[in-house]
Amino acid sequence: MSRRTQIARQHILDRLRNPEPVTAPRRDPAAMPEFSHRPEAHHSDQAPHAEQVPPAEQVPPAEPVRSQTEATRPASISTATLVDAVAAITARQWGLITRAQFLGTGGTLQQLEHWQLTHRLRRVLPEVFLLAGVPASWECRQLAHCGASGGAASHRAAAHLLGNDDLLNPPRELSIARGRHYRPEGVIVHASQDLDRDTLVARRGIPCTSPERTLLDLGQVWTPEQVEVAADDFLRRKVVT
Repeated sequence: MSRRTQIARQHILDRLRNPEPVTAPRRDPAAMPEFSHRPEAHHSDQAPHAEQVPPAEQVPPAEPVRSQTEATRPASISTATLVDAVAAITARQWGLITRAQFLGTGGTLQQLEHWQLTHRLRRVLPEVFLLAGVPASWECRQLAHCGASGGAASHRAAAHLLGNDDLLNPPRELSIARGRHYRPEGVIVHASQDLDRDTLVARRGIPCTSPERTLLDLGQVWTPEQVEVAADDFLRRKVVT
């Protein structure tokens, strides 16, 4: 475990064990952050300065369907063990955890709801939660959309993750399998017929298209001259050979 991950994990443990007291009325549960979407139908460098989260957008929350057994079953692990497990996950995922990951630790839906009510977690997308107090950086938002859509960062977002220094403020951009519907506001989404044939790579904990595929995709959004510069950069840094 890297030094950065150790520090992040300890910081997260402190937040989970000692949540900040609520000093203002709780927000309307229908209030969602700007990068929310209405659903219809994938190592760690130092994080850049986090951007401010814009005002929330009002959309009806998608409530999970729960059986009576799910809603009332007792916790299978202790709170301390659950805190450690959630901290380990969020430390490597920019403060994010999915509903499936939370339940996979042994936590229950009742505990997940309680953690939201006590402001340990806040929902940022259906099925995706952010540790309270963690700022929503570009990486955090990009990873949240990849997790919610089952897609991967691509085009300019992938070029940025692969180290292209010309992209200081890249858009949130991803590719998803053709046939899926995912069109949240503020995110550029590309439908791909062959995404499953690409060898995805992870950069800063975020799945993105391979360097070779990224250069091909950039031809759709950049001029030939810009793609040539990017290719020279990848060759110089031996990102591609």
